[in-house]
Amino acid sequence: MIKKIRDKYNISVTNFKLIRESPDNKVYLIKDNHKKYIARISKRDLRKDILFEITWLDYLSKQNIPVAQIIKTVDNKTFFTFRKSVIVIFKFIEGKSLEISYDKKPDLEKVKNAAFELANIHNVSYVADIKIARKRNIFTEINRALKIKDKFIKFSEGGDKFINELEFYKTWVNKNKNNKYLIHNDYRPGNILYKGDKVSAILDFDWSCKGPAIKDLAHSLCEWSFPDGAKKHWEDIFNVFFESYNQVAKNKIKLNNDLYYWICFSCLSDVANYFTDLAEKNIFKKITSSYMYQKFLYFERFVK
Repeated sequence: MIKKIRDKYNISVTNFKLIRESPDNKVYLIKDNHKKYIARISKRDLRKDILFEITWLDYLSKQNIPVAQIIKTVDNKTFFTFRKSVIVIFKFIEGKSLEISYDKKPDLEKVKNAAFELANIHNVSYVADIKIARKRNIFTEINRALKIKDKFIKFSEGGDKFINELEFYKTWVNKNKNNKYLIHNDYRPGNILYKGDKVSAILDFDWSCKGPAIKDLAHSLCEWSFPDGAKKHWEDIFNVFFESYNQVAKNKIKLNNDLYYWICFSCLSDVANYFTDLAEKNIFKKITSSYMYQKFLYFERFVK
């Protein structure tokens, strides 16, 4: 792999270090003497989806949204494939991610600036004339679970109740969705880099797709105000993110019952992703052991 990167990018690669891994990708830090790059290597063939992400990243960058810049190969390509993996090299961006936990609340100024940038993504994507399709959508993870619901129930304690919840919220969302925006779909603190209080980079558009802005906002409100292990959400963080988003967003979102439905839907989608992987491997697990499911139960109390 290192030799391929050297050949494709004319990069010396003096150091190649794994820094992050997800179910879909491995992310490496590349050092080339005094220069740094980020390499994202897919674990499966993503060629049908990669054009969507790359096109949008290029567009967002031109709209002054702080996203990672793609480095082109020596033959002017935005990615290359090797043994069915898709390799994309990004320019390294200086910044620190925001670490939050149930006993470590984020700085309000950082929360505000993150909300501003999410609104900016929605503003510029709403008017963009980009018609590239992507297989991923807001139902992808829920559909995966429903496709194997019998196995899901067999290998999950509380699986039957969970499947019913997925079906209920999917039906509700089907009646209340639109696909007018690019949504990040995983806009959490760990995917934002800061220089001081300002956002220097928004990372990981792996799950991005076209969808409703309210879904993106709902997921963000949950992730920023309710860290894993907390007993309840931080109301001030929730309110600052929500109000700051609406301060910049051209199409305002109301704090009403619909928003809490979307928060619940987003939590269930995350749970479906994790437990479907386990069910497919015949690994038994309690649904209530999931932090995201606990957040779903918490926010469902706000639904009227």
